[in-house]
Amino acid sequence: MQVPVLASTFIQALTSEQVQALTVAQIKLLSVEDGNNQIGMFTDTQTPWFTVDQIKAMTLAQIEAMTDAQLQSLGTVTDEDAGTIDQISALTTTVVNGLSAEKLNLLDASQVEALTSAQVKSLSLAALPDLDPEEWIAHLGDDTAALTSSQLNELEEAQLKALDATKLVAAQLSKLDNTRLGYLDVDTQIPDFIGDQVKAFTTAQVAALSDDQISAIDPDALAAMTPAQIGAFTSDQVKALTADAQIPALTAAQIYGLKEVSGLQAEQIAALSSSQTSSNVLSEGLKPAQFKAMSNDQLKAVHDNAGVFGALVSSQYAGLTAAQLAWLTTGEAPAQA
Repeated sequence: MQVPVLASTFIQALTSEQVQALTVAQIKLLSVEDGNNQIGMFTDTQTPWFTVDQIKAMTLAQIEAMTDAQLQSLGTVTDEDAGTIDQISALTTTVVNGLSAEKLNLLDASQVEALTSAQVKSLSLAALPDLDPEEWIAHLGDDTAALTSSQLNELEEAQLKALDATKLVAAQLSKLDNTRLGYLDVDTQIPDFIGDQVKAFTTAQVAALSDDQISAIDPDALAAMTPAQIGAFTSDQVKALTADAQIPALTAAQIYGLKEVSGLQAEQIAALSSSQTSSNVLSEGLKPAQFKAMSNDQLKAVHDNAGVFGALVSSQYAGLTAAQLAWLTTGEAPAQA
């Protein structure tokens, strides 16, 4: 069969059996030239007949030469009884990498969902920022984990917010730049992070989180963060921790790692327990340097928290000035001599 000389009327008369009988060599010979676009001559009824091997054999130029209707007709499920073929997953990574955003955006949700991890990873950095957030990015599903750090850091705000953040893995989260970090949604993404995910953030990333993002971290996830991460919290971030849920979730080791104690508010100190603050073990509980950094109001708040104050050991607040000691032990200013 001399494929290069086939006319559109001949091509469109081919049955499914005849289309599928075309060899890989013949498929590669199908022209995409202006005025003789043989790929585009197939109807969108015939396009779903192409076999996996035939789709794999198609070049980028041939896939690009497909009409909108042809691309949208590519199958996503192989079902012999229904006569359907998973053609989307048969597209080579070279083809996927070369496709323009205009072409990729023609794919519907089911076609995006049919992409393989390797195909998602091959999406070009040029096309990625122009992919539709809701129709494309939101349907990556488990393949979200296949995105490289370079790809993630090319996403626009609406795209990153459309991601299923629960699918992001530690290696991806630790490489998010500050711009993309700031895009993480406080209502639909950050609250769903688990401990292993927030633990992946570097200390620099932690310090870059907004106060609202800090407040949105699930208490259980917060408790999984390292003392070093907690130590990276700014004073405003410490202040943003919720007294009713997040403060009680902190571990004694995290309390020990807290550097910006000036951010603690009276209601937060009141929410602390003795198991979090009192310890004879170095690296747990409140330490002298933290007490020394506290304001009079904070020391008074510690005093007023009977459970915490009653469980403190003297070594924890060693080195306080007489005035500070008075605020801690009596909750009042020192008596005038």
